[in-house]
Formats: sequence, C-alpha cells, structure tokens
Amino acid sequence: MYNLVLPFKKEYTVMQGFDGDFSHSTIDSRYAIDFNLKKNDTVYSADDGFVVGIIDHNTKFGEDKSYTPFSNFITTYNPDSGLFCEYVHLKKNGSLVKIGDRVNRGQVIAQTGMSGYMDGEHLHFNCKIPTNKGLVSTPIQFENYEASTLKKGDKVKP
Repeated sequence: MYNLVLPFKKEYTVMQGFDGDFSHSTIDSRYAIDFNLKKNDTVYSADDGFVVGIIDHNTKFGEDKSYTPFSNFITTYNPDSGLFCEYVHLKKNGSLVKIGDRVNRGQVIAQTGMSGYMDGEHLHFNCKIPTNKGLVSTPIQFENYEASTLKKGDKVKP
C-alpha cells in the first residue's frame, strides 16, 4: 500500500474514521477520515501529483445531506500511485493552488472552512481510485499511522 503524509503539520484529533456512521458509509466515502482542523487552518498535500479539481466558491453548510453539493474541495491526482486525493470542507476562496498545478507532498494547498454537509469544523480527507463504478474510496496508509486503525478520539501528528 502506498504511504501518504498527513495533510497537516501539527497534532489533530480524528473525528470520524473508516466506515464512520455520520457520513462515511457509501462507496465513495467508506475510507475517508475526518480530522478536527478548525476554520483557517492550513492544509498540506498528502501526496505528489497534479491538481485536477477545485471548487471554492461555496458558503453554505449544514448537518443535512442536502448541503453536500456546497462543499469546497481540492482534488489531486498522482499518476504514479493512481490515487485521487480529496481535501473537503475548505473555506470560500481557500484554495492556494490552481487546476493543472503540480504539487509535492507536504506543500501548502488550502485553508479549511465551513462548507457542505458537515456537523462541525473539520477536514474530510479521502482517496479514491478509478473503477468500473467510477471513482471509489480506497484504503490508505500514512507514513506513521495505519489509517484503518484510526478511530474517533485518536490523536495524530506528523
């Protein structure tokens, strides 16, 4: 399994891990992890690659699934690993990169905010791979943590 770096540079707490019952129960989010980053915290690229998607114009958020389309996010793609990494719940105009930019692991890419379907401030981090069902969430591993073992309340730091 390909090792990623954490998408932040200080200690944070896991709010929801793999198969979380609030919002990590579908084929496209099953292996996502939510970390308790606060508004305006810095987000770093977890992998090398290219920026292939950005939405950063939304201001709506709430605890109802109807807010899902209002998430601000960045998606990167690494052609070597085949991973698409998503950084979700960014602030309006919080992207610090542009589509087509090359990014390196550990590079600053965004600031967190409040956008989309959420029950509190956090960074939703998810990696996907292409399948015959479209992009689906895939298990990941961090350099210093086995992501599958991370659960609500665990503290993690780079």
